[in-house]
Amino acid sequence: MKGLVLSNSCDADPGNQRDFPPRIIFAPLSSLSRFESFLRREGVDETRIMQKLDSIRSQRITSISFLPAGNGLNEDYIVRFDEAYSMPAQVYSNIEKKRKLFTLSQVGFYMLIVKLSIHFCRLHENVDRNFHLEKPET
Repeated sequence: MKGLVLSNSCDADPGNQRDFPPRIIFAPLSSLSRFESFLRREGVDETRIMQKLDSIRSQRITSISFLPAGNGLNEDYIVRFDEAYSMPAQVYSNIEKKRKLFTLSQVGFYMLIVKLSIHFCRLHENVDRNFHLEKPET
C-alpha cells in the first residue's frame, strides 16, 4: 500500500528508544484516476467531476493533498487527510517491502504543512478565541 507517513521521522526510526511504544500516523495514497472513477460510479455529474478534479489539482481543497506524477510517482495521486490512521511503530518497522517513493519539494512540504494545519487545527472555523480572565470572587 502506498501512503504518506505523517509522523515525525524520529517516531518512525526503530533505533530511537522510547519508554512506551510510539505510533505512526499514516495516510494512504489513492490514484487520482481511481478517485475520478469512483465519482463516476457514484453518478456525480461530469461537470462537477471536472470542477472537483481541477480544485484538487489546484490544491484548493484543504482536506486533500494533490501529488503530481513524477519524482518517483508513476501517476497523479491524492492523500485524503480524513483517511489517516495510526499504527504501532513496530508494525510499520516490520513491513519488509517498505521503500521511500518520493520526497516533497520545499514548496510541496510547506503546502502540506498548511493543509494539515487547516484540516486538523480547524483554523478557518470562525470561532472567537479571545481569552477573558474573570476576576475571582472574594
